Amino acid sequence: MDNVIEKSLATNHTGYFYVMNCSLQELKSVSVTHSTDYPHSMLNITADYSNLKNMSTTKLGHSFPYEIGFLSHFDYWTVEIETASGYKYKTNDYFLCNLNFDDDGFVYMAILPDLSVHTIFSYSSGCVNHLKNNFTK
Repeated sequence: MDNVIEKSLATNHTGYFYVMNCSLQELKSVSVTHSTDYPHSMLNITADYSNLKNMSTTKLGHSFPYEIGFLSHFDYWTVEIETASGYKYKTNDYFLCNLNFDDDGFVYMAILPDLSVHTIFSYSSGCVNHLKNNFTK
């Protein structure tokens, strides 16, 4: 019974997100935003990375607050990239992808060759979102 009660209450945590460049090209810039729908306002945490080599992962995770449990706030993400050749791509604004109780708070944003972003959690299934060319070169 304690496990049921423990999972039902919203609890605050600190997570860390990393970017994995598996796109088969160098990325001039990557911007990742985590947003949480706290009461009366959105809390946005953004990390900007530059010159991310192909098949590399950012060394330091960027911290972000999140909640799990009953009535916890949602986790929204936005990813923007610019390729070394100058093309810019972006996911939908605020795509929903929540961590769950069994996740440890480490999140990997893997950018793949088909220009999809796979949000990878330690336990739960994560999410897939496609980058769109919303900008001109």
